[in-house]
Amino acid sequence: SEAGEVTFPDDYPNSVKHVLLIGTVGFTVASAVFIYLAMTRKKASVAHSLTFLGSAVAAMAYYCMWSGLGVEYKTTDITPRVIFWSRHAEQLLTVPIVLGTVCILSRAESSVIVALVGEGILFALSSAVGAATVAPLKYMWWFASATFAVLIVINLTQRIQEGSQEIQKNLVYLSIAAISIYTVLWLLGSEGTAALGLSQEVAIFTVVDLVSKAGFGLYFLLSYDEVMGEFDDNQESQQYV
Repeated sequence: SEAGEVTFPDDYPNSVKHVLLIGTVGFTVASAVFIYLAMTRKKASVAHSLTFLGSAVAAMAYYCMWSGLGVEYKTTDITPRVIFWSRHAEQLLTVPIVLGTVCILSRAESSVIVALVGEGILFALSSAVGAATVAPLKYMWWFASATFAVLIVINLTQRIQEGSQEIQKNLVYLSIAAISIYTVLWLLGSEGTAALGLSQEVAIFTVVDLVSKAGFGLYFLLSYDEVMGEFDDNQESQQYV
């Protein structure tokens, strides 16, 4: 960097560069697998489209982070922080996509879909606004995000009913774990207290993202026919019309 100015990706630690590249490659491969699974089906499926879109968005976001696009060296807080705006943009899109997929998985009613997807958008939006502000105000935005996370967890828990298949339960539990970890990571990472080092934060985020989005999608789609049976997610159920 010239004259001590911090720029990215030049000033990334090598470990951060490598992890972000792994995220980029992982989601790119997952996107290719998902689009292949969608195109080789005899019948179109909303779930296949959503998992592909979520993974494609994540792949683009990780490439942006790896190349330094949408990354800010924030100096207005108590200590300098690295803020990944590309990640916040990605979560604003992928969190609702994953929650929408869970709704399809659990054959949720329209009211539940609207509630979960809306809470997902507000969860991600609150996190992003909090990252743009400084202490102590930013913690009010974290509290708002955490509140939406609790509402998401409550709604997701209600998706598990007596007689639910093991695959369905596992995918719902995975989504609950991811939302919970995202909430804690905001508090411990660059947006919050910066208790975690940048390399630790990026590594944990990348692993959670890959497991909860690419892993979620792969597990669901490979078990799609077993889980969904004759249910057609591409046709609006007459039950809710």
